[in-house]
Amino acid sequence: MSRLLVNLLVMISLAWAGTALAAEPAPDGEKSAEFYVNQGVDHLQNGRYDQAIADYTKALEKDPRLVEAYTNRGLAHEAKGQLDQAIADYTKALGINPQEASAYVSRGYAYHAKGQYKRAIGDFTKAIAINPNYAQAYHGRGNAYAAGKDYDKALRDLNAAIKLDPKFELAHKDRDKVRGAKKDYDNQQRAAREAVEEEEPTPKAAPQAHNYNPSQGDVVAIRRVYASPSKVAPGQQVNLWVAYTILTLSNTPVSMTLTREVRYGGNLLGQPYQTTVSNYNGTFMDFAAYSVPSDAVIGTYTVTTRVISSYGTSQRDGYFVVLPPWVPGLLPPGVVPPPAPFPPGMAPPPGVY
Repeated sequence: MSRLLVNLLVMISLAWAGTALAAEPAPDGEKSAEFYVNQGVDHLQNGRYDQAIADYTKALEKDPRLVEAYTNRGLAHEAKGQLDQAIADYTKALGINPQEASAYVSRGYAYHAKGQYKRAIGDFTKAIAINPNYAQAYHGRGNAYAAGKDYDKALRDLNAAIKLDPKFELAHKDRDKVRGAKKDYDNQQRAAREAVEEEEPTPKAAPQAHNYNPSQGDVVAIRRVYASPSKVAPGQQVNLWVAYTILTLSNTPVSMTLTREVRYGGNLLGQPYQTTVSNYNGTFMDFAAYSVPSDAVIGTYTVTTRVISSYGTSQRDGYFVVLPPWVPGLLPPGVVPPPAPFPPGMAPPPGVY
């Protein structure tokens, strides 16, 4: 059982502590909805997920508007790796009580487990709007930001969770891991840029490096494009880099438009990234941060980069690969997916960053 699920089960037990099971056996037809909910809690805490689901279903037959039965049954489904059923139950609970912050948190965790980080962030944010002192909501949102490599926001939320609950041990551990992941990520980005800069001439040295002669006329050329990292999971971020050269007879500032178009299977995804710069003669670098959709298809994506100016246009294609979540190499150093009950190939729940 994941650490996160254990935390949620503890929350359930606290919420129902003080409600005793029926003292005397009674026929099923005479047992109350609360009886089945309490019995379901016992099953859930002891890993008897099928029995828990059966009891919560009986509770809902007694009282179809019992929010706790939906949220707890959702947790049982989530423990079995049945994330769609879990999300459906959390959504039903919210349909009955839109102010149930815990249902947003539970659904946020399920979305995270599916790799749908933006939806997870949305649910955690709603929970925080309802209850600004909800430490677990900040913790969940922090992990969702970390999954998308937005480490600054992740640390902000994990710090908030710890401030609200200084004894929140899991938040402390996750914050340490995010700090390490951020340091590694920043080092990788810096190393990638430095490697390219070593191969490319400085702006002032560009004419000599290219053996530029005014008789050649104006030169606008993309020298190199690349994606860093080149392998990402849905919901993560990839930086789209370009190194380009501009050489003109006048050597006056030239206005250029840089565009990137991301395609999969020939189809354009979203709107093209576009920025305008002005440079003298030289070789320059630029990057755009692209957020891979949380529902991105697994495969190879093409990035078409263009440098457009009145002196000419240059175009070049680059590539990056989207792999399933939790593929080795996409996790922060030292992080491994949690053990069963989640089956092989199933994205595990958050709380491991």
